[in-house]
Amino acid sequence: MKKWLAWAFILFLGCGNKSPYQFESQIVVFSLFIAGYSNPLVKLERSWEIDKELPEEGLGINNAEVVVSTPEDTIEYAPIEDKSGLFSPLDSLMVFPLETYHLKVIIPGEEEIYSETTVPDTFSIIQPEEGDTLDKRGYLPMIIWTRSQNAASYFIDISSRVDTTHFSANMNAIDTIFPILPFFLGNTGEYVIKVVAIDKNYHNYLKEGDGPPGAGGEEDAPSVFGSCVVESVQVYVK
Repeated sequence: MKKWLAWAFILFLGCGNKSPYQFESQIVVFSLFIAGYSNPLVKLERSWEIDKELPEEGLGINNAEVVVSTPEDTIEYAPIEDKSGLFSPLDSLMVFPLETYHLKVIIPGEEEIYSETTVPDTFSIIQPEEGDTLDKRGYLPMIIWTRSQNAASYFIDISSRVDTTHFSANMNAIDTIFPILPFFLGNTGEYVIKVVAIDKNYHNYLKEGDGPPGAGGEEDAPSVFGSCVVESVQVYVK
């Protein structure tokens, strides 16, 4: 039976709503392509009822045929020894903006799963600039970035390099401005501000997902074959 992943960074593989007494294990796929990096691992697992004991062999799927392709290249994947459910590419493939990548997963006697993701276009952070100093007791600038073609939405991340301070938020595709508020910041020191342009599949993953892939339970079995472009600047907070 063939299935198409409708979402590519979370997707639900299965039929409509079922009662808890009609649980049916599903195939969970996870892989995220990041522009500027080589093709990532692919993770395959089975969903499992959250109140049931895990099977002795675990949830990983190791007997699948996994292939990622573009119009120019076809890359086969192989299971990683001692890492159940993880597949590694047999050749390196650089991920480019606006390129479309196709996934094929064939599990003998079970599923054929197909999906595709088109990587969003490049963009840039206009403000703040690399190396800027921000005064959390005074004026704090807006985060401003150029628009990324094909992005379904944006993900904002502000993280301290000196403590555990961390803030993140999701933004609509039409937004290219986000405020920096004092309570986002902790101790003085270096911070990294990231803006991530994400494709429609990863957008749906962040929007609908309630837990990590394979977290357990039919409603906690999100899958994703998605892509993104990441831009960042490092600033100093005083």
